[in-house]
Amino acid sequence: MLRVEHKFISPEEQLWLTPLTLEKATQVWSAKEAVYKWFGEGLVDFKQHIQLQGYKANDIFNCYFSKSQTSMEIHLKVLHPLCLSFIYCASV
Repeated sequence: MLRVEHKFISPEEQLWLTPLTLEKATQVWSAKEAVYKWFGEGLVDFKQHIQLQGYKANDIFNCYFSKSQTSMEIHLKVLHPLCLSFIYCASV
């Protein structure tokens, strides 16, 4: 996961994720994968279109999805070594 983080974590996200751990990288991947599946239309660039804006709480990311101009919360449930992510989006 850490070897390919440059493919799905933007430079802006890298700033607030430092130091990047395997657990944080897994949470980010899981969260972005949930947005990708929620959108359901493919052609999503994880770095460009899915912009995580930091942790709202220890288990919630704030997120902006630029393809649909949608703000959302991504909730995380860590079940070591797995991470479950689901989306709450008030505007849909």
